[in-house]
Amino acid sequence: MEPEIIRLILIVGMFGITGISDIKSREFEDKLLIPFIIVGILTYVLELPSLLDMVLIGIGIGFSISIWYFKLVAVGDLFGLLITAAFIPELFFQFLAVSLSISVLYTVGKNYKINKSFGNAETVFAEYHESLLKKKLGYFLFHKNINEKFTFPAATVIEGKKKFLFTINAESDFVHNNELVAYTLPMMFFFFCGASVLLFTNMMI
Repeated sequence: MEPEIIRLILIVGMFGITGISDIKSREFEDKLLIPFIIVGILTYVLELPSLLDMVLIGIGIGFSISIWYFKLVAVGDLFGLLITAAFIPELFFQFLAVSLSISVLYTVGKNYKINKSFGNAETVFAEYHESLLKKKLGYFLFHKNINEKFTFPAATVIEGKKKFLFTINAESDFVHNNELVAYTLPMMFFFFCGASVLLFTNMMI
């Protein structure tokens, strides 16, 4: 078995274990990553990374840090991305694209399902001073609060008018009393899904 496939299996296992904790509490113990890091590094003894791999690792790590810097992912997610960038440099951006696609489809579907139970975009967001286009967009991005445990605020009040919050800080505290909320994604679970898809497709080739 090729070392890259071994590392891909390690990534699936790593995200599988941390994903369970991420779903339950949106947190996980960093020490869970250590055994996977050690075994992954040992695989590089079997096959040293090429110059291209080193360049791709650098690009993947740089990209991961940049999206964390802009608060698009939490620090725990960053650790997972850094390990993935180092373990499967040639597949990293494919992994990221598949993982994010799955998470977007889930988020859009969840928001649509919840909002649909309250009515159409104009009805759900009747009190918000936003254009119809923004209301239709918001229909898929956030939803009415249904007393979920892990959500971010998705609305604010500006000069006495209710407005949408389209920018979400992944490091923000969870809220429970906002009228309009955005669902916080358990990214480790979606990374598990993305890595599993890559493992399946690469094993089939």
